[in-house]
Amino acid sequence: MKKMRKEKNKSCDSKCEVSPNGSRVALGQTALDGARSTDKTVATPISFKMKKVNIGFGKEIVDLQKTNPAWNPKMAAKQIRDNLDALPSEHIKLVPKYSIDTYQDFVDAGHPNAAGWYDDYTKVVHIQWAYASRHALYHEIGHAVYYELSGKEIDMWYSWWEQAKAGMMKFPTDYALMNAAEFFAECYGWYWEKAWYPGFLDKKTIQWFDRKMEKWFPHLYEN
Repeated sequence: MKKMRKEKNKSCDSKCEVSPNGSRVALGQTALDGARSTDKTVATPISFKMKKVNIGFGKEIVDLQKTNPAWNPKMAAKQIRDNLDALPSEHIKLVPKYSIDTYQDFVDAGHPNAAGWYDDYTKVVHIQWAYASRHALYHEIGHAVYYELSGKEIDMWYSWWEQAKAGMMKFPTDYALMNAAEFFAECYGWYWEKAWYPGFLDKKTIQWFDRKMEKWFPHLYEN
């Protein structure tokens, strides 16, 4: 029997995120507003763990900085990097770039009402700067993970989605009922938030993710 080795959690603790001025804000709020900065450049890719995390910005970002001079892009990039700390490295590697976009960027891309979206062609995760919550980031990465599932696993999640629609399984949000891919992405996002929202997921989905933990975090297990 393999036992999990205890390690210090390096991700943001409690129900909070770190704002640019060093204070904490409640989960679900944006932590991208903060101290004024005269340095409007972001060094990318940013060194993170054993992986270079490429964090870029949408084409409208210059206009955003003109209208929101207190917004600090370097801290926005740091928030993305820090929130990735909780996820398996192989999942982070599925996304070649994380793009922090403006509302206009989202309108131009055809996603005016979204907090984030995943481009399954370029594999880029887009996050709208004003709604850069941890869950939005995890949800979009969940789409990248979904495309890596085996055919058998996708069939299983499709079956669970149908059961959820029929009221036979617990589902985290109404948005999860849109289709099987959104059902998986919502469950994936809330699974990594489970320390704060343990009642959002069905027992079946929690057990599936738990079984995957040894594969995703082999360094946490020992013989």
